[in-house]
Amino acid sequence: MSNRKKNRKKKNKPVPNKKLEKTLRKAGIKDVERLFIIGISFQKREIYDVAEKIFTKIVELDPDHEEAWLNKGIVLGHLGKSNEALTCFDTVLKINPNNSRAWYNKGVSLGNRGNHEEEILCYEKALFINPYFVEAWHNKGGILTTLGKYDEALACYDMILEIDPINGDAWYNKGVFLGELGRYDEAIVCYDKVLSMNPYDAEAWSAKGTALGALNKHEEAIGCYDMALSIDHDNANVWSNKGVSLRCLGNYEEEIACYDRALAIDPVHIGSWYNKGVALGNRGNYKEALTHYDKALSINPQFFEAWFKKGVALAL
Repeated sequence: MSNRKKNRKKKNKPVPNKKLEKTLRKAGIKDVERLFIIGISFQKREIYDVAEKIFTKIVELDPDHEEAWLNKGIVLGHLGKSNEALTCFDTVLKINPNNSRAWYNKGVSLGNRGNHEEEILCYEKALFINPYFVEAWHNKGGILTTLGKYDEALACYDMILEIDPINGDAWYNKGVFLGELGRYDEAIVCYDKVLSMNPYDAEAWSAKGTALGALNKHEEAIGCYDMALSIDHDNANVWSNKGVSLRCLGNYEEEIACYDRALAIDPVHIGSWYNKGVALGNRGNYKEALTHYDKALSINPQFFEAWFKKGVALAL
């Protein structure tokens, strides 16, 4: 859970492969450092296949080039070749067992293969070597969350915030985990910290609204959802959550309008189909409610709440 926001990637110009291959064929040991700089340049531009060829040539010329092995592993990971990437990281660790970035990236590769227990051990190795390795704390916290170990995950984000008190992602993720533990007031403090740094963070406004809703502060929750929607108007989750808070305030017409808006944005938004079914059932429109529960179940047949509500509607 390292970053919540993704930047749009720029398209790269094609590389003249024949010229590159000729350069690599002619390269000798004296050219290693120049090649490494070129390889890093391609890596930064996200032209990973070319970067991988360059780093491969470097380690052929200098089998103990620690940084070339490390960066080869990283680009192989970007290319989806996790087994080959692991081999590279293991090679780095044979050269230098105290390379914290190799332990970290080995953990990432193991995580991509679903080996989460081993992944955590790698992050712990990295953090033993470098306790200020923020990315390792982030990833360890994320995997502990996946494993349902929320208290341990929180400790990771507390460590990040000791290192970097203005790390917005850490404050946000800490809020999410506190919410999972039912500690909504503390979660709101975290979201407020994010919003003090960036008042245009739609995710933080939305998450704060969810926490306020859990505390039955629905008018305040709606205010947060409205702030989120003023920034990101086409967020189906926020529209659906706003509908739930409106239901709790008895605003049926506006509630239904929110679910309709969410479904116009995302026709397979399961929460909106379900929530609209609940709203219709609350008004005695059981036949229409059943249609909505069926739609939710067609999207996710394991949606047990929808099965239960469908059973209730059929019994009435």
